[in-house]
Amino acid sequence: MAAAGLTGGHAMDANGESLSVYAALEAEGALPPHGPGQALTALQGITVNAAWAAGEEHLAGRLAVGRRADLTVPAENPLEVPDTEPARLPVVRTVLAGRPTHRAAGL
Repeated sequence: MAAAGLTGGHAMDANGESLSVYAALEAEGALPPHGPGQALTALQGITVNAAWAAGEEHLAGRLAVGRRADLTVPAENPLEVPDTEPARLPVVRTVLAGRPTHRAAGL
């Protein structure tokens, strides 16, 4: 899709779970084995591209002053784990509109 100059967005549920990085990787056809850059493309699909697709690029999709503070924090950096692991990273924290909505036990 990106090679064709198209932008794709993906959605997530409120807990950052069932439609998380796994779904984004799957939608990009990037489940293992996949190449470099596809994890980044999947992450863009659930952040900046999803905000653009919803017409909310001025409100969401990036962490910046004046934008909603919506974020999901995985246990590790999905760009630095082995190719088979981004889809399996647990979510340790979720914040919607600046309010914590999920925190893993032990944090």
